[in-house]
This record gives sequence, structure tokens and C-alpha cells, in this order.
Amino acid sequence: MTNFNNQTYEKIVTDVISMFAYIENQPNSGKRMAIRRYAEVVVRRLLDIPSNKGVTLGNKKITKSEFYNNNILFSESVDYIQKYGSESIHTNFLGEESDEKVKDLMDKLLDLLACLFIQYFENYSFPPNEEVLGYFSILPPIIRVKVLQYLFTQKENQSNINLIDKLNLAILKDKGKNKAIKWVEENKDLLSSLSSMSKEDEEIFEQQLGKQILLMMRKTMYDLCYEKINKVGEQIERNGYLYKEFEESKYIFEKEVNFQSESKETQEFLSIMKFIYLGRRNTPSKNLNNWRN
Repeated sequence: MTNFNNQTYEKIVTDVISMFAYIENQPNSGKRMAIRRYAEVVVRRLLDIPSNKGVTLGNKKITKSEFYNNNILFSESVDYIQKYGSESIHTNFLGEESDEKVKDLMDKLLDLLACLFIQYFENYSFPPNEEVLGYFSILPPIIRVKVLQYLFTQKENQSNINLIDKLNLAILKDKGKNKAIKWVEENKDLLSSLSSMSKEDEEIFEQQLGKQILLMMRKTMYDLCYEKINKVGEQIERNGYLYKEFEESKYIFEKEVNFQSESKETQEFLSIMKFIYLGRRNTPSKNLNNWRN
């Protein structure tokens, strides 16, 4: 990322997020236009478009870009927001300004934000290091689900046990226990064929403990996913969700992240995280103390 600077867009991002997320009694037409304007900033970052170049969602520098043509999540989100984000500003629009349309636009906006991380992991793999793996878990669960579901569709990622583990937990935290179980069962054959340990870890355990002990310890990803669903599911039932929204996630991000990491991969990842929290309020979860006790 060479042309994009988070601080350059902090004011505009703060203004538009306030319009669709925080200002009470904001008309849906205003929310739709604000979502489109924010989407244009996200696209500018994704495509590394300098601040002195104009960006509108339908222009050719976007629709002819390699990322637009290779990433269906990105292209569908851009097309949808371009079509409906400012539809109501025209005087010939006499349709209803429904809450449902705003909700759909918000979902497409979340898809765009997910594309920031998809692009990153396609450049570096999932994960490039343990730091990034930990920081990824701070993101709102819905963003994690969108990122990981997209990556999981790629054949080379379907044996990535870190990705599978994080996707299972993200579905649990975003959609609940039943949805997580449904996902595990839909992918039972694949998960049952995968060891929950990497080849490197298996070799270390075999050298230290012997093959017989290793075979006794070894679990499949199917077993591990169920184990995590039950364990973490019980913690959520007991303590409530630690965070689900951007505002609660931002609180954890600012409290727990080491912004002085020397890793290039980590710094680039943190720059994306800082961007998605621009303009968001910082609000601790009402369940925070439950998880500390």
C-alpha cells in the first residue's frame, strides 16, 4: 500500500459513519448515500488509488481492475452499492426508503471491508505469523466469517487447519451454536480427513513421545471443531458475548495490540485494522467483566 494514508480520510470516514451508524432519526436516503461514500473510500484503499484521483463506484478504473474481475465478493458489492447507494437522490425515484434496503447495503459494505483482509491474506497466506493470527481474532465475528468463508472456497485453503479452526469459532460467535454445528456437518468428510496437528507438530510429538502415543493423542479437525463448539459455546452461554460489534471490538483492539511490532506483515495488517476502526466509537462490552473473572 503506497498511496493510501488512513489519516487523510479520517475526517470523511468519521462523518459518513456517524450518518449511517450514530445519528438518531437519520433518514434512510441519507444513510444510503453515506454508505456509498464510505464504500468509495474502502475501494480507494483496496485499489491503492491516490487522493488526487477521483473515485466513483461505476468508473472503469474500478470495473477494469484485476481485483474486480478476480474477486466476486468485491465486484458484487461494488455493483450493488453503486446501484442502490444513491438511487434515491434522483427526483424520478419515487420508491420506498425501506430499512431493509439499508440493511442490505450495510451487508454489502461489510463484504467490502472483508475484501481488505481477503486481499491481505491472498498476498501473505493465512496466517503469515502468530501475531496476525491473534489480532485477526479481535475483528468483529461477522467480518471474520466473511473473510474465512471466502478463503475456504479456495482449494488450497481447504486443508489449512488454522483457517478451519478460526472459521468454526467465527461462525459460532457470529451465528450461534446451531449454525456452527451445521457448518461442521456439511464439511464432515473433509474435516474427518484432516489431523488437528500440523505435520511439523506431529513429527515433534512422535520424536518425543513415540508413534503409539501420538496416535492416541491425535484428533481430526471434525473432533476438534466439535470440542471447540462445546467448550466456547458453554463460555458464551455463561458469560455472554465478549464482543460482536465494531465498537466493542475497537475497545479490545486499542487495549491489547502491540503497535510496535517489527514485523512488516504485522504492521501492514494493523494498518488495515486501524482503517476499519476509523470513525467508530470505542465502547467496552457489557459482558467484559464476566470474561475477566
